[in-house]
Amino acid sequence: MSRYLITFDMDTNCLKENYHGNSYNNAYYDIRNVLEQHGFDNLQGSVYLGREGISEAHGTIAIQELTAKFDWFYPCTSNIKF
Repeated sequence: MSRYLITFDMDTNCLKENYHGNSYNNAYYDIRNVLEQHGFDNLQGSVYLGREGISEAHGTIAIQELTAKFDWFYPCTSNIKF
C-alpha cells in the first residue's frame, strides 16, 4: 500500500508578521498537531509521512483544516506537495 508525504515551505517573515502567538516558531507545533490528528507523522521540518491506510484525501482534508483554523497558514505557506 502506498504512503503519502506532505511537504511545504513556510515564509518565516510572513509568520513573524501574522502568527498570533509569542513566537512564530510555535506555528510549526500548531501544524504538527493538526497533521498528526489526521494520521501524518513528522519526519523532519515541514515533511510529514502518512501512516498506513492514510490516503491523499486525508492530506487534503488536513490542509483544509489548517487553512480554516489558522488565518496565517494560507498566506505564509507555499509549495505544498503530496
